Amino acid sequence: MIAGATSQFSIWRISEVVGDDVVGGALITGTPLHTRVRGRIESLKPTQLLLEQGLEYQRLWKVAIQPSTLDVRERDELEITHPAAHRFFGERFRILAIEHSGMHPGDPRNFLQLTVRHVDFARSLQ
Repeated sequence: MIAGATSQFSIWRISEVVGDDVVGGALITGTPLHTRVRGRIESLKPTQLLLEQGLEYQRLWKVAIQPSTLDVRERDELEITHPAAHRFFGERFRILAIEHSGMHPGDPRNFLQLTVRHVDFARSLQ
């Protein structure tokens, strides 16, 4: 078990459907692959250089999940499903990078480290 694993996630595989929605945008859909995945999420600090230059930056988060044998890919999305009092309950994060720990795949302490960004929907139809 990951120390501090206080959240649960659903992992969605995202795909584009052929066609457009009612306002002409690409219609994106997803399929839930895994539910009740235990882990923790914490924000990453922006680099000092970005802050000094006053540039806009994409806020990133680091997520550690178990088990490490899950089929997770870049572009999949995480949805926080527990606890209901979580700041980001019901919101989604897109997976940007996946890192495997150096532990043996059979080790119960093994985990996946994900770098994610918050998904902002332009319309409520997505």
